[in-house]
Amino acid sequence: MEISNYTFNNNFHNNQSNKKEANSDILDTSFENVLDVNEEYEMPEEYKKELDEKMSNKKLLDGVTYNPYTDKYTLILDDYGVEKRDLERYHISINDNVTKIVSDKPITKEYLEERYQKIQHFFDTEYYDLRDKVNKDNKILEEIGINTPSWISQRDSWGIVKIDGEYLEIDADEFKKHYQIFINKQAYENIQEEHDLGTYHKELNGKEVSFENAKEFEYYVNNDNWKGDHINSMYRKISLAVNLGLIEEGDQNLFYKMYQTEKASYIFKDIENEIFSQSILNSIGSDNSTVYEVIFYEYIFGTEPEFFQNKLNEFVKELENNPEKYPSSNSEFKFDGNINFDKNSSEEYKKFITNTLIDFIQKQKEDFIDKYNYTDESDEIHFLIVAFDKLIDNIKNEKENI
Repeated sequence: MEISNYTFNNNFHNNQSNKKEANSDILDTSFENVLDVNEEYEMPEEYKKELDEKMSNKKLLDGVTYNPYTDKYTLILDDYGVEKRDLERYHISINDNVTKIVSDKPITKEYLEERYQKIQHFFDTEYYDLRDKVNKDNKILEEIGINTPSWISQRDSWGIVKIDGEYLEIDADEFKKHYQIFINKQAYENIQEEHDLGTYHKELNGKEVSFENAKEFEYYVNNDNWKGDHINSMYRKISLAVNLGLIEEGDQNLFYKMYQTEKASYIFKDIENEIFSQSILNSIGSDNSTVYEVIFYEYIFGTEPEFFQNKLNEFVKELENNPEKYPSSNSEFKFDGNINFDKNSSEEYKKFITNTLIDFIQKQKEDFIDKYNYTDESDEIHFLIVAFDKLIDNIKNEKENI
């Protein structure tokens, strides 16, 4: 069973971990009624001494905390998300998108590697047998030392593994990651090449993730808006941004390869327009990436370097033929197909180019509507129309920063 969590005062926070601050407010304890979480708590001296002694181990991984009350080490992994598992009447373990490893032993890199091998060995040799036995008769749980609350009449074997001959219930997210890796191994798939499983494999083995020459890549990978409910969401978004040339992949080793690299044009490597670039990034990050994959690859930027520029050149002619239709034509400047500007460009010129891009995207939206005879919100392509509108809104919002 998962242990209750309590938050203690700042003095205790500072002593609990000499590692990542993000985990310094988490303490696992079984004393559910001893402390009021709203009151400050001063740790007894004997526990402080034990805490200092345990945390002096230089091999402990960053982020590891120790609880002297339960004699447990805890590590919250840099979690990129797994699919949530709803609590059903026969389930105890649920996924909360936070992978927590709790251990009697110091959590070092060596420990994680051993733990990974032991849990995978359990899946390879005993998982199916245990699952079938538990599904047939829940009394098997009592025999292996797993307690089931009285309010649950039946449960499955989810979350239960065997480590060093002892059956344990581990964190549901850790179990889910191990299970997915196990399933893919059965299908003889390369774990490292799978974007989600490769990431899980690194996490569970304590392997260092590097973002060398990819600081912006690292920033967006860790951006909450980009993460979504599952790693696949963030993976698709970051891949789209890389393929458009908005973000440098550098020498990052989080992902083995980007998604749909055959469609990469890296068009924004030749575009100097921070307003438009940021608008595209904001659009990718705030919505379902699959929507913008369609819009960007097929209708705006294409998959060939000349596609977008050809579109802009066509719009130059459209402005010449129908200037009254587009607000951006009411300007002292004339658009020639070049959307670049830099810090030396005037505020007026930046606004002109931005307004022209808004008109340009609006024209692409109208062409899309005409092509598919879109009529109302009941149409199945309505979500793509919304994507065009949100992109226009994002450009307008960025224009306010000029």
